[in-house]
Amino acid sequence: MDLDIPTLSVVTSINSLISATSIGMLWLVHGRYPGVGHWTAGAFSVFAGGVIVVARSVLPELVSLVAGNILIIAGYGLVLRGLNLFTRQPRQPFLEIGTVVTIGVAQAVIGLSGAPLAVRIVLLSTFCAVLAAAMAQRFFAYGRAQPFMASVCLLGGSIAAGHALFMATIALLVAFGAPTPSPLEPNPVRAATYFEASLIIMLLALSLILLVTRRLELELGRLAAFDELTGCYTRRAFLAECGNELARIGREGGRCAVVMFDADNFKSVNDGHGHHVGDAVLAEIARRVAACLEPQDRLGRQGGEEFCALLANTGQERAQMRAEELRRAVAERPIQLGDQEIAVTISLGVAISPDHATEMAGLLKAADGALYRAKHGGRNRVEVAPLPAAT
Repeated sequence: MDLDIPTLSVVTSINSLISATSIGMLWLVHGRYPGVGHWTAGAFSVFAGGVIVVARSVLPELVSLVAGNILIIAGYGLVLRGLNLFTRQPRQPFLEIGTVVTIGVAQAVIGLSGAPLAVRIVLLSTFCAVLAAAMAQRFFAYGRAQPFMASVCLLGGSIAAGHALFMATIALLVAFGAPTPSPLEPNPVRAATYFEASLIIMLLALSLILLVTRRLELELGRLAAFDELTGCYTRRAFLAECGNELARIGREGGRCAVVMFDADNFKSVNDGHGHHVGDAVLAEIARRVAACLEPQDRLGRQGGEEFCALLANTGQERAQMRAEELRRAVAERPIQLGDQEIAVTISLGVAISPDHATEMAGLLKAADGALYRAKHGGRNRVEVAPLPAAT
């Protein structure tokens, strides 16, 4: 039974238009991401090129083939360029732009010289395979560099690699004598090409949309996990991080310290200088404290001017010494804001695991009690929670 090539070509064009429109809508909503605009232009370019190639019966053949092939390859190049921008990988000028010029010149020369259609098909299929392979390499490289994108990049890279392999196979089949009738005449190779194009267009568009969706999810997760003003963990994220760390330390039989602290007389800063200055002061306190922490430590903002730090692998003596280091980092020099110098101090309360408690709730309660004593003992000081009474 002959395959209905005209129907396949129409279905491919419709799928191409739907995919391009989907990416275009993505660009309208998330155009701030670099590369999404290039994907949109590329998708519409491939759609237009495919339509022009199929419409060679109503257009001059040379114009149809040259313009159509240029638009198709330009679309591939734009998608590759967008992928490089989105993943922050180096540009590939020849693949992104040079292929367009090359295919245009080559198709014009082939058309004017009267070369067989097979030569044009081999040329276009080879260029498509090369560009698709480049996309696959970029997907896979980004997935290796950014593990949180690995699953999406594996999907996109596999789709692009499969397309590259298919187009290379078509080029080889035609080069070694597979029949190449006109675009709308029944032919297994051409039917397979239309069917694969229809499928790959949708799958690649899905991969690009998933890339943006995944990045958006990660950004929203970061907003939920980190305080916008200070860059510290939010209370919820801090407690989750500390819960995991305490569980690990408990399994290994280690120790850690919880240090709760807040700015002394902070209300006077807000009242005397304004809340915008108060915000800047809190951000600087967090920066100075964070600079004193070790990579395995955690710092979270509990609310207002109150913070909490988890010091890993730290017993009582070292915890008290490190808490003093945090206190001095804030108190030893005023905070410079423009032409203003604002002297700020912090009071700190320390609790140790497993001495005071083995769970975060108990450690926070003990550290909070020690902080209360530091406040009432004169401020700008460190207090260690007393050990629980033996029972």
